[in-house]
Amino acid sequence: FGLNVLCNGVVPACTLVYLAFGVVGGARKKFKIDYPVMFPQPTKDGDDAWMFLCAQRAHQQALEWITPFSIMSLFGALTAPFSVAFAGLLWSYSRVTWSSGYQSGD
Repeated sequence: FGLNVLCNGVVPACTLVYLAFGVVGGARKKFKIDYPVMFPQPTKDGDDAWMFLCAQRAHQQALEWITPFSIMSLFGALTAPFSVAFAGLLWSYSRVTWSSGYQSGD
């Protein structure tokens, strides 16, 4: 059970922290989007506001899926703990990989 907590609780939470502070925070600095602006208005595809919004949406999509993923992991761990632990690591890796592709704005 400890392996499932680590792979489906701690690692995904660290992934979300990385996406929030590393990716979105880095995009905020890179594209010069100052606080308190949360959703800048892009003027065309590919401008700084558009690219920031791509990074922000990648993080938000991960936030939307962490709760259902965690709940399903708890139930799945009752019958297949090692498979579910591997799925937790795979989910975390795929979130980072997917968000890096989504940030490209293509």
